[in-house]
Amino acid sequence: MTGSSRCKRVLIVDDSPLFVDVLRDAIAADGTLQVVGVASDGRDAVELAERLRPDVITMDVLMPVMAGLEAVSEVMRRCPTPILVLTSDPRGDSGALAFEALRRGALDVRIKPERWYDESEHAELRRHLALLAGVPVLRYPRSEAPRRHPGVAVHGAAGAGAAVQPRRSPQAVGLVASTGGPAALAQVLGSLPAGFALPVLVVQHLAPGFGAQFARWLAGATSLPVIEASDGAPLEPATVLVAPDRRHLTVDAGGRVALLDADFVDGHRPSGTILLSSLSRWAGEGAVGVVLTGMGRDGVAGLAELRRRGGHTVAQDEGTSLIYGMPREAWERGAAERRLRLDEIGRWLCALARERAGGTAS
Repeated sequence: MTGSSRCKRVLIVDDSPLFVDVLRDAIAADGTLQVVGVASDGRDAVELAERLRPDVITMDVLMPVMAGLEAVSEVMRRCPTPILVLTSDPRGDSGALAFEALRRGALDVRIKPERWYDESEHAELRRHLALLAGVPVLRYPRSEAPRRHPGVAVHGAAGAGAAVQPRRSPQAVGLVASTGGPAALAQVLGSLPAGFALPVLVVQHLAPGFGAQFARWLAGATSLPVIEASDGAPLEPATVLVAPDRRHLTVDAGGRVALLDADFVDGHRPSGTILLSSLSRWAGEGAVGVVLTGMGRDGVAGLAELRRRGGHTVAQDEGTSLIYGMPREAWERGAAERRLRLDEIGRWLCALARERAGGTAS
């Protein structure tokens, strides 16, 4: 691509001159991205974001004057812009802060490319920045009333608190998310009570190295215990199991976790489709699948299989999805029987859990 007018404009925010040089060289390598400014602290970052209006921002979280978390909040309040958080320590304090930045509106998190000449690493960073630069970011998400899929018969009404047609008692919940997912998952899981009657399995697309820290961060958002899944672990009610880095999370015929190193599916490992497919084979009508915000189509084929077997399926609605890609695919392909706002999904899951506990789902 030639001509700066066609480049995506990038604002770099980091207090390390050495890393800024690495990042500037990586971004400029193929001419599709252009660095339009550099800020060494959060206060300057907010000012430059307002003045330069970049297409995407790379953000450090540990900086002087104004730290990255406050800068993310201010940017999203004043001039909403796609933000990629970069950290060199995904398992330490900065990793935890990075996930908090996602809750405040940043789109994604990755490990800093600290090597000067790793072209494959730099190319992946450029690809990701270009992708995020095209994401429309809203200051205040819209919301919409859930609607039934046209022409598809569903069990019960579309509302979050609606009664569901009798099926096999719910056995487990699978949640799948990508870009925008950490904040969405925190909200859904945070709305579930400590005695939630079902096990919950989570696939969240993350850059390698962040899985364990993500599970720890998510545990702070819910009253349920959150554990990075381990091979052979049983499914326990009121427990959240998170897929580990670079392994598919599945449920075997005996109702235990099976971690797989099989090929990537739709570009992802862990894959939401692999999780939901295994859940549907194990639980049949008792399987519950939810596809949340994210780019692409991961989870959709698995959700469709789960629905064909009689399970309960939901996609997040457009108005509350940061990225209405995966949920759109799930809805338009008829894989989701309901489309719910993010704040309705937890209530819907609680209604299903009451079925499991022998109560009513009203």
